[in-house]
Amino acid sequence: MQDISETEFEWDERKRESTIKKHRIDFFDAVRLFDGRPVVHAQSNRQGEERWLTTGKLNRLMVSVVWTYRDTRIRVITPRRAGKNERRQYHESYLGGCGPSEG
Repeated sequence: MQDISETEFEWDERKRESTIKKHRIDFFDAVRLFDGRPVVHAQSNRQGEERWLTTGKLNRLMVSVVWTYRDTRIRVITPRRAGKNERRQYHESYLGGCGPSEG
């Protein structure tokens, strides 16, 4: 991944507002997963569009962000708390499979 300072992000503002209410995660915070910190990427195709799922830690919370490329920008589709399998994959990649089962 590129350094976040070199990356442009975009999203639907209405989706951002509904996600804040539903998941209490702001897109502005979620894009910090692209700042070079340890993350796990997985391809997640949907409706013929190449999508990606990036999972990592934001403060003490494990978060997954669904996103896609739009030209030279990253379009954030939705951030949310990481699911059990996403947390497991992250811990296996960085902690040898050991880690808290936080949500």
